[in-house]
Amino acid sequence: MLLKESNVSEFKWTKLSNAKYRLCSLKLIDYVIENIVRLDIRIDVLTWDTQDDRHDIKGRDDNANFERMYFKILKSCIERRKTSSGVKVFYDQKQGVSWNNLEEILKQVGKRISEKSYPLFDEQDFFKNYTINEFREVDSEKCNATQIADLFGGLSVFSKDKFLEYSHWHKMQTMQTEIFSVEKTRKLTNREAARFPVLESLNRQAKEKKLGVSLNSKKRLHTFKGSNPINFWLYEPQSEYDKAPTTRNN
Repeated sequence: MLLKESNVSEFKWTKLSNAKYRLCSLKLIDYVIENIVRLDIRIDVLTWDTQDDRHDIKGRDDNANFERMYFKILKSCIERRKTSSGVKVFYDQKQGVSWNNLEEILKQVGKRISEKSYPLFDEQDFFKNYTINEFREVDSEKCNATQIADLFGGLSVFSKDKFLEYSHWHKMQTMQTEIFSVEKTRKLTNREAARFPVLESLNRQAKEKKLGVSLNSKKRLHTFKGSNPINFWLYEPQSEYDKAPTTRNN
């Protein structure tokens, strides 16, 4: 309905460079924030820096690394749900990724038996972590959730890449700079003009709803508590041995 109202057949982050897609994005943000608690929505966005100690290595296998990162975000997201949950995973098209292998690993992890202890009652509860009921590729044009994921994923990367430009724009919008400042204001690109208001809307509404999303503290969208319904997570190397996979030929 929201897409139809905006005359958009499929939302894609790469197309967010004009008024039509800006208005569509704002409607999607409004809907998610307004209903995130009522509909028990979780949005987990995992990004990584290809120049950090983990990734800046010779012969890095980006497809294999994507699989590992995808596993991390799915496992983290799923395990925040109720124990023994039934899970359906719908992924967008991406060439070079071994989806069957990823599905099998997730299923095996889900079958592991976990244990909860209740010391006051001297009882234990054993349960499966989760069950993968469905795991398949979808056409993003026919899957609204995939399009919303594309929007939040795009905003996460954009907030990091364009934080300084966004901050200056935001100050100008809120009249925090001197009206007669001699500072020259750079003309915004079409993408910046369309995307800055969307980033501002998400940041403002998340604060109003106390969802724990921060923008200024890390100079990017960031969530300090992963248990919050919106979780922006920048992956950082866990140890000196935490390295991205490399191709077999290297």
